Amino acid sequence: MILTEKEMKNKDKEIEALRYAITTIAEIIHMELPLRYQDDWLERMVERGLYVRPETEEILREQEQ
Repeated sequence: MILTEKEMKNKDKEIEALRYAITTIAEIIHMELPLRYQDDWLERMVERGLYVRPETEEILREQEQ
């Protein structure tokens, strides 16, 4: 699959956003910040669709049945 220039730029932006997210949580852990910082970070990841809480996954599975 060959990507267009626009698709490549979008992928680059996605990769940069993921790098930023990883760097942010690494800094939070490294600096041993209070758990509220981790909670805030996790909430942003949920909002972006990068993480689905286990309880949400179970609810979704039950709805599929």
